[in-house]
Amino acid sequence: MPGDAAAKRELQRNKQREFRAKVQHQLSFLRDRVATLETELQTLKRDKALGLSWVDVARAMRNDVKVEQRATKKLKASVADQAAFLEAMLRWVHSLYPAVERSPSAYPLWFNVGLGGSDTTRRAALDWITQHMYFHTPTVLCAAGFHPTDRFPSQNFVFDTSKGYNEYIYTDRRFIPASLARVFAAYKHLYHTNSVEFVVAGRKVLDQKLFGDDFIYSRRKSKKDGSVHREFVSDHQVVHVQHSVHDDSRHPLGAIHRHRTTWIVLDAIAPDVVMETRYFHKSQAWMRESGYVPIEVEADLTGYFNEYKAAVDRDDFAMLPLSVQEDQLRLHMAKTYPRCMKILNYELDQVLREHASRQATSIELV
Repeated sequence: MPGDAAAKRELQRNKQREFRAKVQHQLSFLRDRVATLETELQTLKRDKALGLSWVDVARAMRNDVKVEQRATKKLKASVADQAAFLEAMLRWVHSLYPAVERSPSAYPLWFNVGLGGSDTTRRAALDWITQHMYFHTPTVLCAAGFHPTDRFPSQNFVFDTSKGYNEYIYTDRRFIPASLARVFAAYKHLYHTNSVEFVVAGRKVLDQKLFGDDFIYSRRKSKKDGSVHREFVSDHQVVHVQHSVHDDSRHPLGAIHRHRTTWIVLDAIAPDVVMETRYFHKSQAWMRESGYVPIEVEADLTGYFNEYKAAVDRDDFAMLPLSVQEDQLRLHMAKTYPRCMKILNYELDQVLREHASRQATSIELV
């Protein structure tokens, strides 16, 4: 019958819909289950990768302990080095300013600037000396008559006996028509080529690997007297300082000493004008055992008898009154210093001309 057939078709369609819904539900469940299982798998893999066996943990802890032990050893060594350095520097500073009374004929103990035995203390001592000099540069120049606002050439020599020993101070100022870079380059060249044993020429450089380019520590080949040289460079000024060193266990020095200090200041006062200010100071020669040398020995050491041997010999000089001896030595040193400075100026100017000539030639070739 037609009604029965329609009912059967409707029943069949309902069964098919139920089957498709059941299949769809099972597929959805399986998809969700797959996603859940994949998440659990990734978690398990991650936990397995992060997990370490007790053997691995123990090995890592042993390595950490070794690293800590090495670091502790280095820190303890550093503490010991710093303690030794502090003790050495305290001894050094106390040697410069001892609380003892000394006779006027004995050299000032602060002249007795020396270097320690270790690399650290040697470098620290030279750094302290040169930094100290650089800091006091304006004060020293002002005391010598070079006031900041004064800009005119000058030359002066002072023979001072007011402290109970001789001091020789030579100062001069001149103006060089060149840039600061050119004048500084000429000075650097002159360190090695001058004929008055200035900085490096005629001297032996010591401990070059230790000090590198920061300092030049050297001594004259003819006399075992040490000195440290350093430059402080800025855009408009170069300050050269030099100081004598009188005690060095690593490089033993001679028995005769002089306290020497030098300041050379190059100021760029215009693009091609440099004001050169120089201050040279040295004391009468002295020895640790006996203090200052007699004035006839001082005259001999400064070359007095070589220059005036036709007029007076050492025995005759020793018989002269002290005031006459001092006058003779004053006249001699008043000639010696300007003569040396004239040589240094000539050699510096010559280097400047050579550098300018080479620069002009290179420009022409280009």
